[in-house]
Amino acid sequence: MRLDAKLSSDSTCPRCKEPIEETDIFRCVDCIPMHPECKACTLARHALEPFHRVEVSNKYYHYLSNSKTDLRCQNWNGVFWERTSLGKIGLVVNLGHGAGQCPFPSSSPRQVQVLDIHGISTLTVRFCGCSLSLGRNSQQYIQMLRSRWFPATVGSPATAVTFRCLDQVCHLNNQGKITGYDYYESLMHATDNVELDPPKVGSPFISRTTIELKSVVQKRYDEFMRLIRLWKHLHLLKR
Repeated sequence: MRLDAKLSSDSTCPRCKEPIEETDIFRCVDCIPMHPECKACTLARHALEPFHRVEVSNKYYHYLSNSKTDLRCQNWNGVFWERTSLGKIGLVVNLGHGAGQCPFPSSSPRQVQVLDIHGISTLTVRFCGCSLSLGRNSQQYIQMLRSRWFPATVGSPATAVTFRCLDQVCHLNNQGKITGYDYYESLMHATDNVELDPPKVGSPFISRTTIELKSVVQKRYDEFMRLIRLWKHLHLLKR
């Protein structure tokens, strides 16, 4: 009960010391300690942790509720913490350029669905295109693999599964006989347990006037099962 309440009455961000409104307070469920902070600090601190679950404010909630995608972050609305996601509050994941942003990205940022142990996230990804990724390293699927994301396709991948997620599902399958379908459904429930907006099959629809993602997490079960088989086969080849 204590963790569900707003513990601090301070009107400034504990990190940047800037004043923040009560409806613009964010906190991360997976970080220790779980201190409330402003949006800018939340995004900056999660540049390398895009799969963490966070919480946000009332005005953000009304905007985000119209584009139900990856309900994984939360914010304080004056009464309780509401869930949202890092992707919805503006996080852009930079691949292939270390921890920074590439000055010459290979393409404009685009949406990628990534399956991780915490659920299914829809992230905006920017790929490196400068000298740090010359040759084959500039390929988007190579940059994903070096970030420990297993892409579902080689050309312009829009779906990926993290290495730790593939490791976990294989361990659970071997020890607990958990099927890939059951594991995938658990990820679906971790993302949207009450099924306010059931998953749809197909690619995300991007409006011509805005980059707002219109649909919730698309069903990626076929891609997930194919990547599990590839993952197991690669480990057999390593032996």
